[in-house]
Amino acid sequence: MIIDDKYRQLLGKAGFLAANSGQLEKGEVIFNGLAETAPDKVGPILGQALILMFKGEIESAVTKLRNEALALDPEDQHARAYLGMALQMGGAEGEAKKVLDEVVANAQEESARKLATELLAQQGG
Repeated sequence: MIIDDKYRQLLGKAGFLAANSGQLEKGEVIFNGLAETAPDKVGPILGQALILMFKGEIESAVTKLRNEALALDPEDQHARAYLGMALQMGGAEGEAKKVLDEVVANAQEESARKLATELLAQQGG
């Protein structure tokens, strides 16, 4: 099944809204569907990782980000910011800081840089 990019973006936003409002099952369904229809896209993997983080499955989120998102695009700064978030949530603050500092220094996308900056501020650094 092919989904037009504008609908993919809309569905992605709906998935993140669902996840952030605690509707994890709905978010998971959306992200799994998006991942299935476009396995070459990083966005759905980030959504799946976020769901795992919200479920408290931090190790699984870190693994998904490293083995799937960053395997698809090693330079994706949003994936790196999410990895920093997962590491931070898992208590690996030193590694999280290193990853997030790199995002702040290298991200072309303002949204990735902003997320990394906010996460570093929460960490106190």
